Amino acid sequence: MLSLPRVAATGFLHLKLLSIYQLKQTHAQLIVNGLNSPSLAAKLIKQYCTLLAQQKNYCNARLVFEHFDKPNLFLFNTLIRCSPPKESILVFSRWASRGDLVFDDFTYIFVLGACARSPSVPTLWAGRQIHSWIMKCGTISNTMVQTTLIHSYASNKDVGSARRVFDEMVDRNNVTWNAMITGYCSQRGSAHDALVLFRDMLDDVYGAKPTDTTIVSVLSAASQFGVLDQEKNILTWTAMAAGLAIHGKGKEAIKLLDSMGASG
Repeated sequence: MLSLPRVAATGFLHLKLLSIYQLKQTHAQLIVNGLNSPSLAAKLIKQYCTLLAQQKNYCNARLVFEHFDKPNLFLFNTLIRCSPPKESILVFSRWASRGDLVFDDFTYIFVLGACARSPSVPTLWAGRQIHSWIMKCGTISNTMVQTTLIHSYASNKDVGSARRVFDEMVDRNNVTWNAMITGYCSQRGSAHDALVLFRDMLDDVYGAKPTDTTIVSVLSAASQFGVLDQEKNILTWTAMAAGLAIHGKGKEAIKLLDSMGASG
């Protein structure tokens, strides 16, 4: 094989390669030139995951990680983040059982995100196992990890577990509130819970503010009420409260929601 200069070999990774053949040639040039840094290996993993997506064969991406000098957490997280959800969960489970890596917050965020994107009964079980692993490792205090865990449970139709995680959190941001409100909206019969939680968000002592995502979710919750005339009334009230909230008038929005509840 003709060896290219190091600069040329690494330069190919910054291009959008069009075929798996081109990527394998680039990979070979990196090996020939002795280029084996984590940043270059991460670019290889990303490119392999992109080009092999249609074939649903991610062996090459895994091999880049597994054949690195020693298990590297940065490369592992890259593999989890770039692989499709089921592959990510499988890779995580395999390495969690081996115990060769000490995972960080990013690992759990990426794998729980994979669980949220691929809802199923097996995925729910996997999410519970990951939750147990996080508790054992003592990283549950990270707000983003907890928020992604809420999203994972809610996406897999276990809003009870999602709410327990939410209630146990000491610090919640607007992403956390949105994850729980959206989780309620995704479940039939939980629209009232979503609206109650929205009202609590407006009274949050940490100052979480509604966002566009919040407004879309609460309007969706309001639209789920069955009686047509009542639905129109609830939508009107909720839209007014949402408009006040997003413009920083939380107290006025709370009063409006309380009036809505009092009027039935």
